[in-house]
Amino acid sequence: MRSICRRNLVERCFNRLTGFRGIAIRYNKTATSHEAAVSLAPFLLWARFVYRRTSVRARNVPFG
Repeated sequence: MRSICRRNLVERCFNRLTGFRGIAIRYNKTATSHEAAVSLAPFLLWARFVYRRTSVRARNVPFG
């Protein structure tokens, strides 16, 4: 069961990475720029996730 969960997690990650069009179609001209995009994309996804998670918590905190 754990392997199915991990596989699902990896598949969803690759699906999100294909949202970055340059990675999905290998638009970059050099291998170095493609590798940089592949390294940067997961960070951007993580940063988006953290921002949404912290902004939701901030909205639920009562004033006081």
